[in-house]
Amino acid sequence: MRSLALALLLLASSARAEDLVDVQSARVLTAAGQTLDLQGGAWISDAQLERTSRELVRLRAENEALREAPPMPPLWTLALAVGLGLAGGLAIGMAGR
Repeated sequence: MRSLALALLLLASSARAEDLVDVQSARVLTAAGQTLDLQGGAWISDAQLERTSRELVRLRAENEALREAPPMPPLWTLALAVGLGLAGGLAIGMAGR
């Protein structure tokens, strides 16, 4: 269901007029051999379908790469590191006098 919503979003943003045709009613034969009667929708050209498929593959790869990336450290660790650096620098500076 998510991929269908994403595909429709991609179509809305990137479809050219010749690649998308509004359809009031249609009869569709599925890969399983069932016939479905549809009311409303759109016909997508083969070129647009290929572009959408490539974009979905690219987005899935990007999503997977983001999932595998290490998480950002919490903000308190950055503040602690800066504080320790300042304290260490101050201690070294005071010891050198």
